[in-house]
Amino acid sequence: MGLLWSSRAAAHDRAVVFCVDANYLPFALCAASQTMALASSAACDICICSTDPLTLPPLPASMTRRIRLCRIGDLPSFGDIAKHDRRSDIMFLRLSTPEAFAGDYRRILYLDADIHVHGGPQAGDFGRLLDADLGGRAVGAVRDNKQWLSPRFQPALFRDLGLTDARYLNSGVLLLDVAAFNRDAVLGACVRFARDWTAAFADNDQGLLNAVLQGNWAELSPVWNWQQTLKIPLLEARYPVAITHFIGPC
Repeated sequence: MGLLWSSRAAAHDRAVVFCVDANYLPFALCAASQTMALASSAACDICICSTDPLTLPPLPASMTRRIRLCRIGDLPSFGDIAKHDRRSDIMFLRLSTPEAFAGDYRRILYLDADIHVHGGPQAGDFGRLLDADLGGRAVGAVRDNKQWLSPRFQPALFRDLGLTDARYLNSGVLLLDVAAFNRDAVLGACVRFARDWTAAFADNDQGLLNAVLQGNWAELSPVWNWQQTLKIPLLEARYPVAITHFIGPC
């Protein structure tokens, strides 16, 4: 699979990427407009990707010029792992972006569409984030909030794998080193794991990535993926959070 079509050529070697279907396109466009405010001085593309043809609605010219609309080839089969009722197979597309964009980008910042990107000079520097030192690892991410509340929490999948003290990432914000991701064949490992694993499976693409990496990823500050639920206080009122990720009832 690879990049089948794009609305324009890559302009930079770094990109902020959203992966959506037509249902989530409006939310991705909202998050993209917020991202542009923070990434205005960062040399990066803003890409909206899908496996289906997408048509942008009327947008301000400043947004239209900045967005790169991309269609990526059909996803590989991930077998019969559990699917969440609210989500489609498009959730797995983030795992394919390093392969699809191998000739275009050295760094990809993947963002879920169900986020709010905060503005203001203290909210975060996307340029600095895109060049963060990952220590040679393929993925940078924030821990899932389950491990904020209980740092030694291990999901059932990790227990089944015999892991007793591994970090568990949240896949809503992923900083991907394209060369390292492809070097380590992370996509292929995810596909093989999904096809071979027969026990109960949760968290879909997030569980897959965690099962393959098993804690071998670079940890980013929670300000880049503040996972907002009723259990977590409104940190934004006291600290300059860059991205709020709405992962449950708020």
